[in-house]
Amino acid sequence: DFDIYPNPAAKLINIVSSNTIKTIIMYNLTGEKVLELHPSQKKSNIITSGLTQGVYLLKIISSNGLIFTKEIIISK
Repeated sequence: DFDIYPNPAAKLINIVSSNTIKTIIMYNLTGEKVLELHPSQKKSNIITSGLTQGVYLLKIISSNGLIFTKEIIISK
């Protein structure tokens, strides 16, 4: 179970999970990896100021192997 908010996001994306988050990877729509984090916590934040406005795919992998992918919109 993952809670990701806000979407669309202007400055920050919050991620909350019932399991420990092992890896967070963000891709642009051409498939290029633009961000990778390894928080090892149940909560994490992504600061979006370095990303251009547009649509991204957010892939989250939990410590128990659960993989979740969500479309994220970055607005400025």
